[in-house]
Amino acid sequence: MKRSTVFLVSLYAASLIPIVSVPLLVSLKSSATLYALDAFQIVAGYCHVGLTPFFYTEASLKDFFQKHAAIYFWLPLAILAGTGLTFALAPSSILQNLLIPYFVWQTWHYQRQNFGALSFVANLTQSGKVTAEERQLLNLGVISGILGLFKLQMAGQQTLLQNQFDLLYQLGSLMLIGLVAFFIYTLFKHRNLFASPIRLGFLFIATFFYLPTFLFPDVISGVSSYAFAHGMQYFVFMAFVAKGDTIKPLIKLLSISAVVGTLIYLCTGTQMLLGLVLGAAMAHFVVDGHLWKMGQPFQRAYLKRSFDFIF
Repeated sequence: MKRSTVFLVSLYAASLIPIVSVPLLVSLKSSATLYALDAFQIVAGYCHVGLTPFFYTEASLKDFFQKHAAIYFWLPLAILAGTGLTFALAPSSILQNLLIPYFVWQTWHYQRQNFGALSFVANLTQSGKVTAEERQLLNLGVISGILGLFKLQMAGQQTLLQNQFDLLYQLGSLMLIGLVAFFIYTLFKHRNLFASPIRLGFLFIATFFYLPTFLFPDVISGVSSYAFAHGMQYFVFMAFVAKGDTIKPLIKLLSISAVVGTLIYLCTGTQMLLGLVLGAAMAHFVVDGHLWKMGQPFQRAYLKRSFDFIF
């Protein structure tokens, strides 16, 4: 099977299976489904963050990382130390409010990956560059998701915005309705999209990535479902990054992911260590946000070796 086909099938499966299956598993409410949800959390949640350290083992990135040490070393370390100390020393009232910008950043990070994935799909299908309207769709989609997530993600927590969560949710719902209209407008403005159903399908997924928030009342179905989809997407991307002439790089990737993911899982039990978990996630946002900038010459050249079938 061609690598392009494997990539597309894997990307679609990674995007859709969690979003469809997680709400179903929640509705079944059996011990077996709880184990399945825990597996999703460990693999797509914790272990996906553990994929990022793989880059630090790549000899070809050593000089680049040293040149940008502030981004790849000092800032991640500062984030880890800062969140660890904050969660160890700050009262819960402050911590709950600090989670608001964290969830905003996290949700925005998910959609940045969807931007990249849509660009990859557009190149692979040779259907033209991503249009301004498509970018606006994804931006509006993530804003609606951010507005809606607080009601589910932070239910019962005492924050400065707690009295506005219902209002924000309603605004997100209205934005989602407008998003449907803008999606239809985009299709009629760029009718060539109909000629590439693969691209059109992923545009739909990326635009309405946060739809579960407005379909389900619980945080696992409404938020974790798309969070797990994000994590599984990243496994697809990193599997291609690690693919070489032998299976050794892929084994190394999965081993690092398993070790780091296990450490993150073990750290979720206490408040101070939970700060390290969130710090690890934010360090992951920073490192990946810079390393996957395809518009930058070095990053593009590095990643193009793994995705030469796309570019």
